[in-house]
Amino acid sequence: GWHTHPVVTTTGTATSDFCVAAIGQSEGGISILGDVLRLSMPVGKAGLEASALDVAAAFIVQGDAGCTATGLGVKVLSVVTL
Repeated sequence: GWHTHPVVTTTGTATSDFCVAAIGQSEGGISILGDVLRLSMPVGKAGLEASALDVAAAFIVQGDAGCTATGLGVKVLSVVTL
């Protein structure tokens, strides 16, 4: 199933907007039904209420040798202010 992972990012490279420096254990589940995405995560794990979020982004995680900690880069596809 789909699930979340907390991720620490650092400065990107020529091909990635950010580098993945560390990946934590899954802390929430994701379900997608039609055009509705739902996230189930305890507030204590999230560290904030959903109403505190003000931006959403579509991104891909890609291999990037320049991201030395994990070899993974993040390419942002689009950003929307909520």
